[in-house]
Amino acid sequence: MTIHRALGISVDVPRGWEAWISRMAPQPGDHVEEQHHPYLHLASFPLPPVRAHYGGGAVERMRPDDVFVAVLDFGPDAANTTLFAQSGLPRRLARSGFSARQLQRMLPGQLGSQHFCTVAGRGIVLYVVLGGRVALSTKVPMVNALLPSIVLTREGVIA
Repeated sequence: MTIHRALGISVDVPRGWEAWISRMAPQPGDHVEEQHHPYLHLASFPLPPVRAHYGGGAVERMRPDDVFVAVLDFGPDAANTTLFAQSGLPRRLARSGFSARQLQRMLPGQLGSQHFCTVAGRGIVLYVVLGGRVALSTKVPMVNALLPSIVLTREGVIA
């Protein structure tokens, strides 16, 4: 594993996976004063250089045994709100928690899992996409092994 660290996010990246930590780019329709917070993308397949926050542009390229993980920072304004009331990132995902209904956009065969929480004063979304059912047994254990290595600090918080 290799440690990848930037913008108050760090993770041990499994061998053969790709990771990208960046700040959310402005999107059409954003308000002028809107804040753009950091995010982490991890994948068991090559990440395309251009992709959306929830993996659009990447998840379409997934094979059944692939996984895409996004940790999205919604900033301190979202922290501790009702949606983000859970404290801390989940450290283990149950296979039974994956469903096509959890996807931002349903693609044939894919399954997803979404979790909202507050970490280090930041409203965080953990979003995981599996390329297919086979990844329930092959990739969910790998995701569970890497989740404890994801660390968020106040360094990346935009006040």
